[in-house]
Amino acid sequence: MTNEEFIKTLDLEPKDMSNTDCYLLKADGTKVKVLPAKGSTFNLEELQSFVGGYIEPIFMGNTMFITNENGRNLGLPYNDGATKIYRKYYKTNDVNRFLVGDVLLCPSNMMQ
Repeated sequence: MTNEEFIKTLDLEPKDMSNTDCYLLKADGTKVKVLPAKGSTFNLEELQSFVGGYIEPIFMGNTMFITNENGRNLGLPYNDGATKIYRKYYKTNDVNRFLVGDVLLCPSNMMQ
């Protein structure tokens, strides 16, 4: 199953996506496939450009989210798609545990 199928169905755990593509889960609900500009890993500048500021990685097995570290303080919009994946992985329905802004979903080994 591809990463995109996982995002659509939420039938798999993020750890099952270790060798798949990367997606930018936008706060408006769109999903964009992204690739590193050079090589097989993203550099810091690329990651910051995806989320619009300082990064905060959230590790989920072999997969990770890259979020904007200051997203809540900046008032970035709620990201429903990323929040659903986050809550499924961490098995929580806590309304205080949510993600905001654009979020990158990719294998953990793709961050330089």
